[in-house]
Amino acid sequence: MRRFSRTASSFSRARSLGSKAITSAALALLSAHSAAAGDEDPEARKHYQLGILAYGRGAYKDSLAELTVARELSHSYTILLNIGQVRAAMGDLVGAVEAYRQYLAEGGTHLSSAQRRSAESEITAFQARVASPVIDSDVAFSDVFVDSVHAGQTPLTLRVNPGNHDLRVSHKDYPEQQRRVTLAEGSHEHVPFVLAPTKPPAASPPAASPPAANQPSATDGAAAPPPRVDLPPSPDTPAKQSPDTGRIIAWSAVGTLAAGAAVTGILALQSNHSLAELRNAPQPRDHSAMDSQSTKTRLFATVTDGLLLGAVGLGVWLTLDPHVFSSAKAASAPVLRLRAGLSEVSLRAEF
Repeated sequence: MRRFSRTASSFSRARSLGSKAITSAALALLSAHSAAAGDEDPEARKHYQLGILAYGRGAYKDSLAELTVARELSHSYTILLNIGQVRAAMGDLVGAVEAYRQYLAEGGTHLSSAQRRSAESEITAFQARVASPVIDSDVAFSDVFVDSVHAGQTPLTLRVNPGNHDLRVSHKDYPEQQRRVTLAEGSHEHVPFVLAPTKPPAASPPAASPPAANQPSATDGAAAPPPRVDLPPSPDTPAKQSPDTGRIIAWSAVGTLAAGAAVTGILALQSNHSLAELRNAPQPRDHSAMDSQSTKTRLFATVTDGLLLGAVGLGVWLTLDPHVFSSAKAASAPVLRLRAGLSEVSLRAEF
């Protein structure tokens, strides 16, 4: 057991002698520990032997897997020392410390003073190489995750293996922050995180512009001029009219006449259609309804002709005399009001 409990650095020096020397040392360790691995359980002894051979080949993951199975089958505390040495060779210093401490706890009084001192010396050497970063944040009691594993809350001192690690700090009231750090052996770095957003500085008021050279300031004793006040126009003041206001009103009247002619024309066509249906109806015909519908049709047709004539005439007048209904005559421009219904059409003009 003492030969196999050398430190990882001792194994590194042994590996430099060549693969042949490593294999020989592993076989020697195998024979020295075969009884301690659990002679009472052949299955445990087989996995232990496979673990020793894998360690001699430098296949540390395979060695750790076989030794772990042997430990579960035999419950031998001596295998914990082998597991710690394999973990140290893999660079898992934290795991090596845990295995050595468990070895001391389970070995208890079965360990000699020399075995206990040797194990404690290895633990001290491993701990000196473990990185101990201090994770802090501006928001207390924030959750800390190391390589996606929850490790505690800030402020927190970690015990991790040297190398690259993904750190993440989160709080339910703030957005989480994360970063990737590289930790050296035995380092004690302070890694701060800022979760709360910083407030922007308050905007300073704009500086007052200095008075002009020829303008007296308030300190000169001169009274400041009263502010300018724009009064509303008097009700008696006539509103200004655009020079084309009269013509706009006149052309609007043309449009009104044309629209009225379109409406009454549609009504006339509908009425004429209804009259044709009454005339083509089978005997006996309703002569009273036919007379009423005929009168309505003539009325719509007459009004349509009148509106068209008025629109065309007024349009020709405005075209031949462009100065008619100028701004001076805008007040006297005619106002036309057209009212059309199903039974009557009325046109009213105001001059």
